[in-house]
Amino acid sequence: MREAIKETGRAWRHLTIGTALSLLCYLMVGVVLFTACLTLTVIGSGVLPESVLLLRRLAGWERRRTAAWTGTPVPEAYLPLEGPLPRACGPRSPTRGPGMT
Repeated sequence: MREAIKETGRAWRHLTIGTALSLLCYLMVGVVLFTACLTLTVIGSGVLPESVLLLRRLAGWERRRTAAWTGTPVPEAYLPLEGPLPRACGPRSPTRGPGMT
């Protein structure tokens, strides 16, 4: 019985965090649409790298959450971005990584 209660608490926590992340995903859909509109008008070329960084951070949270739940690591599909934004958007930028080829 204690194991069932512990598992229920763990599942409830996972569901609560998943709900919060899903709300952030809905917000990110708006950010992506806004960025796409700005990028089409060339104004958003500076907003695009920041949007990609936000999306990758959100995907990282979900990867860590899934890895914690399943017990198996979920690898990152792209190269990690390190350092400040100008350095991160150099020759190995988020839009020119191995996942984009």
